[in-house]
Formats: sequence, structure tokens, C-alpha cells
Amino acid sequence: MVFMCELSDKLDEARNMNVEELIELLQQQPLGSEVVVQSYEEGYDPVTDVNPISVQPLEEKPWYSGVYEKSEASGKEAVLIKSRYNRAEKE
Repeated sequence: MVFMCELSDKLDEARNMNVEELIELLQQQPLGSEVVVQSYEEGYDPVTDVNPISVQPLEEKPWYSGVYEKSEASGKEAVLIKSRYNRAEKE
């Protein structure tokens, strides 16, 4: 069984999740389930890394960009869950 987390396609239904909420949701899943993230274009890839990161809202973002960008100076603390199988390999 594979557990997949996806944001709603409807922006008004999407919401930010914190670590406590994520852990609570994950605890409801079978312990042996693989955790995956969306791949670059389509499909899913296994999670390979969980890292702390500082982010800030992306000003005047194009439709294809994420809500946040990495913040080198000051920003909001976040946790980045990613896969080396997708776009992380290209960075």
C-alpha cells in the first residue's frame, strides 16, 4: 500500500500543514506504507530526504512556481520533504 499526500486542485481548499498535523495524519496510516511525493511531470517518487529549510513568500510568482522561495537571511521555518528521484536531481 502506498500513502500519497496531494494538495487539492482547488486553491481555496488547500491549506498549510504543520509538522504536528502531518505526524497525526501519518499515524493513521499502516506503518509499512511507502511515502511518496508527486514527481516532476506525472507519477510519484519515493521520499528520500526530510530537511529543515527557511522560506519566504515568492513575490509576483508565475503560475508554474511554488508559493515559497528559499530564504537565505530571514524567513519562516519549514520542513522540506523531497525525493532525489525527481527535480532534486537536476539542482
